[in-house]
Amino acid sequence: MDFDKPIFPDFIKEILELREEVAMLKSQLPDKDEEDTTPQKESRVNLPTKEEFDDLLHSNSENEISKFLQNINQQVLVVGFVSIHKLDGRHLFLSENFDKLTGYKRHMLIGKGAYTFMHEEDIKKVKNILHAQNLKGKNTVTNWRMRHAKGYHIWLETHSHIIFDKDNKPAYIYCLNRDISDKMFTQNKLEQSRKLYNSIYHSSPDALFLLDVNTLEIYDCNKRALKLFKYSSKSEIFGKHFSELQIKKFSFPDIYRINKLINSKKIWTAEVNCLDSNGHIFEGIMAMRKGDNPDAPLILMRVSDLTNLKNSQSVIQQQEQLIASISENVNEGIYRSTLNGKMIYANKAFARIFGYSSVDEVLKIRVEDLYASAEQREDIVDKIHKLGILNNEEVLFINKKGYNFWGLLNCKLSKGKNGEFYFDGAIKDITENKNYQSQLELQNQELTEVNNALDRFVYSASHDLRAPIASSLGLIDIAMREKDADIIKEYLQLQAKTLRKLDNFISDIIDFSRNSRLEVKHDEIDFDSMLKNAFETYEYMENAARISKEVSITQESSFFTDKNRLNIIINNFLSNAIKYANPYQEQPKIKVSIEIDKKNALISIQDNGLGIPEEHVDKIFEMFHRAHPDKKGSGLGLFIVKEAIQKMKGHVEVSSREGKGTTFIINLPNMIELKKEAEVEN
Repeated sequence: MDFDKPIFPDFIKEILELREEVAMLKSQLPDKDEEDTTPQKESRVNLPTKEEFDDLLHSNSENEISKFLQNINQQVLVVGFVSIHKLDGRHLFLSENFDKLTGYKRHMLIGKGAYTFMHEEDIKKVKNILHAQNLKGKNTVTNWRMRHAKGYHIWLETHSHIIFDKDNKPAYIYCLNRDISDKMFTQNKLEQSRKLYNSIYHSSPDALFLLDVNTLEIYDCNKRALKLFKYSSKSEIFGKHFSELQIKKFSFPDIYRINKLINSKKIWTAEVNCLDSNGHIFEGIMAMRKGDNPDAPLILMRVSDLTNLKNSQSVIQQQEQLIASISENVNEGIYRSTLNGKMIYANKAFARIFGYSSVDEVLKIRVEDLYASAEQREDIVDKIHKLGILNNEEVLFINKKGYNFWGLLNCKLSKGKNGEFYFDGAIKDITENKNYQSQLELQNQELTEVNNALDRFVYSASHDLRAPIASSLGLIDIAMREKDADIIKEYLQLQAKTLRKLDNFISDIIDFSRNSRLEVKHDEIDFDSMLKNAFETYEYMENAARISKEVSITQESSFFTDKNRLNIIINNFLSNAIKYANPYQEQPKIKVSIEIDKKNALISIQDNGLGIPEEHVDKIFEMFHRAHPDKKGSGLGLFIVKEAIQKMKGHVEVSSREGKGTTFIINLPNMIELKKEAEVEN
């Protein structure tokens, strides 16, 4: 707590102002002699008899009546009017001031009772008390309210004097009516101020003392002061110097400085060790202020007990430190927002998750701007409004750079101390987990496919591997029994052909194995050299010499991909084009077209060979599938090609007509460009 700054609650200031107002209002009230409203036994004015009044009332000259009455009333009537009534209250005469004071025309009330325009709360008093006194011939003074012509009420003080007839019986009531609205307003306000002052003063949660401005001695206090300092009555504490309420001994210079400070309209405040009547010490704070009204000089002193406050502050401080430490050190982004989307609080982890440099920057954005999908945001808000809480909701967010990421959201609807509602939530970045989960799902899918392929492979390969071996063993057995060297040589040639078939099959198996387990490399590709080597490899295949080869390469930039896999792809397509060439075609041909730009390579391999039967086109990339059963092969080639293209992030399309030829189109991405794009996203 900063004690350098003056601390004086608003209600203390209000107490001072009310006390000064009470004193001021008291000074405005008239002396008691002026406000005496008790019935008078004798009239202070020498009034005419009934007969004289009758003569006056029947006179045609109003000026004479007014002049006569003015002489009578000049001692009594200050601001008001004269009225003459019958004993039942009906008006016989009203002086000219009546119009000015009440807003009515006098002729409207002549012959009517005074109760017509009287406040309903005053009618009973006038009828039952004052009227009864008048009938007995007693003069009275009363205060009552009359409704003004404009709708509000004015207070009148009426001095009633009885006019007697010749038999000394009451005949008329002669009234002097004076406007006392200001006086009554002051009295009412004084009473209200006094009640409010007493209410605030005595219901204050702090100990309040009134001190003498000269001696700083106590001359009044509230109930809280007695309770806090353990005094049973005010008399025990009256006359004590304020310094006796605490253990520090003030020197004369200390007192002088305090006096000087409060006399300059400033507030003196200090943290002190207070001392109660039992000698117990407690921590408190004292504050003094001098009143502004010179007619009611006083010093008001407040003493607050800081014991519970100190303990509470210590606990709160520890809790705040703990909460702040947890909030700032957890990896989850913690936030609070209003229902309309304004950010109120965010921790550092929240700013970091969304890519902002500081919490202040986060507080300037709207919550809806953090969601990648406005529909998902609306759905989440609806759920929280319905259930009050949201647990472990996977949400797609967007960071400062515009990239999407996955977050796990927990949020609840919270109510503030003033009744306002907030969204309090925590967000955990689960992008890596989601990617890992997707990777696991992909790997599981790949593993399932591999297992299925392995089953098919074992089933088919067991036959394709055993058949050449069994054939070779049979040829060896026959050759060993044959004596003719030329025939043995033919057997050896057949055996060599069978073993070459086995070698090709094993080579396909090796390609399949490598494609499944080896990572994709980023090699720069020389397409021209690769195609020349491939054609040279197959130049001695059956019918290869008859086939014309056409190559077209258009290259705008360097291209990078896995060289070994690309070799497998091209060799398979070219060997198949040669193997399945149409023997009846007069001009068999293979056309290779390659177009390379910065991002992709488009490879087209076209032949006019046997083509693929329509029912086999969709199955040629399956393991061990042979579109032409009469042609020998492992059935792995195109399966390996499809797997290799997928590893290289590319795709392949095929179009074929039986007897007309086949076209394969392979689209492969430039691996270097893919790598650059991935780095930018991360």
